[in-house]
Amino acid sequence: MKPKFRVSIAGMMVAVAVVAVDCVLLMLPATFAGVYLTGIALQVGLAAWAFAGPRGRRFVIGFEATGWTLLLSFLLGRAFFNRAVVQWPDFLYASYRSSLSDLTPEAVDWLLGHFYIPDPNGNLSVLQFFGVLELTFGVPMLLLASAGGLVARAVPGPVRERTPGEVPESVVR
Repeated sequence: MKPKFRVSIAGMMVAVAVVAVDCVLLMLPATFAGVYLTGIALQVGLAAWAFAGPRGRRFVIGFEATGWTLLLSFLLGRAFFNRAVVQWPDFLYASYRSSLSDLTPEAVDWLLGHFYIPDPNGNLSVLQFFGVLELTFGVPMLLLASAGGLVARAVPGPVRERTPGEVPESVVR
């Protein structure tokens, strides 16, 4: 029986290189905060590219093109405007703190006991800081990349249909 797909040694080497780059990026959290979510989604998209059908492949191509453009634009903009990016979570936290100042202490204690919210009397932890950056920068990039994929999928054009069980050429190599 013929296997449905085969992975070459070169393909495995690429996978190991991608994981190694991910490990290095995790060692530099402050530099890449705000792009982890999008970066992981783009890596999964690259792996899905080989196994997607024609309409799915169009989506993945649009998703990847839009996602990489947004990701690189964010990193380039962060290189020039790093102070604004780093101050953004603190600005949002100050706004959050001021919005809770009108509540009674009992209401704030109730919120802290029932929801996972930052303590309004303390500072942001490192995890909360990265969470704010991922929510304010990573999620919109991911949504825009998905919109780019949907637009690319909707564009008409010639598509070569694969027969069931056919192995993509990119996987066989």
